[in-house]
Amino acid sequence: MLGKATTAFHSCRYVDLSRDLPKLVVGMQQLAAADDDPHAYGLLAHAYTLTSRLLIKLDAVDLGLLAADRAHTFATGGSDPVLLGETARNKSILIRKAGWPDDAAAIALHAADQLTGTDPRSRSQRGLLLMSAGYTAARSRDAATLVDLTEQARRIADGLGDRLMLPTHGGGFGRSIVDLHLISGHTAVGNPTAALAVADRVKVKNLPTIERRARYLTDTAAAHAMLDQRTECIDTLLQAERIAPQEVRTRPAVRRMVGNLMVTGRISPDLRALSARLRLP
Repeated sequence: MLGKATTAFHSCRYVDLSRDLPKLVVGMQQLAAADDDPHAYGLLAHAYTLTSRLLIKLDAVDLGLLAADRAHTFATGGSDPVLLGETARNKSILIRKAGWPDDAAAIALHAADQLTGTDPRSRSQRGLLLMSAGYTAARSRDAATLVDLTEQARRIADGLGDRLMLPTHGGGFGRSIVDLHLISGHTAVGNPTAALAVADRVKVKNLPTIERRARYLTDTAAAHAMLDQRTECIDTLLQAERIAPQEVRTRPAVRRMVGNLMVTGRISPDLRALSARLRLP
């Protein structure tokens, strides 16, 4: 069930995931209670981590914080520092969304500091945490910290070579994943031209999952939107919709982007049809 749910997330099948996750969490809780086994607690932490990642997608901050806190608690009872780092990363994201950027950055950076040594998984998770803290800085318009933390992550990626898949983070870690975070970071800090320059060097086929490819496309569309490049923005959103309809139709950030396009300029047939599929008012 955990493998099936993880595949659903990577494939942007969020309707299936929202149906299966409650049963998965209940089953994992029963397993952990019966066995009192660190491995069982680790599996339960995985289930709650997946739940928090879905709630992040949906901007469901309160429920997401509850899931992330439980994931962190159960990961603490397990034996995998990388999983513990991922639960901290998700908690940091949700705390940023709740409006506490300083606390969010502190959580991510503290978790990154706990991942020492040469183990590739630990180094990869450290890179993800640094990038998350960098994006939090970008949301506060701190471009210097965004660049500094992202470059630290890039040096880790350069030292690892090929992309490393992590069971706790389906996007894995590598140079293309660093670039993906930098696109969203430059856009958040208000520099869409820099975001598109990074986007130009990313090869979509190198991104490891449908979810990561769709996220690349929606983030690139957001940069086009900031530059009032409406045609490019809509075309990129349509590309994302073709490979991951639910990523475009359910994420509040994407729905807001399409809604803004509907009220700020010429409405093309493609835009009107996309808005209809999103069932926007």
